[in-house]
Amino acid sequence: MARTANGRPCDCRDVAAARFCAIGALYRASGDLLGEEAFQFVFRTEKFVLRANNRPHDSLPRINDQEGHAVIVAMFKRALAG
Repeated sequence: MARTANGRPCDCRDVAAARFCAIGALYRASGDLLGEEAFQFVFRTEKFVLRANNRPHDSLPRINDQEGHAVIVAMFKRALAG
């Protein structure tokens, strides 16, 4: 869900994390803001985005890895516009 500046995988909460997938970014931001409640927020957000894009049984990390960043950005835009 995250990588260091030199491209090594790391936990999204690691202080060395510099690049994030959609879920990693949500975990990092929501964890900073909400603490332990972050997991539920991220889970609900992912489900919201997937449903808004008619892909309720998929996952954002899988889509990101197989279809790319541009697809994820488009999915978030569609979900927010709906």
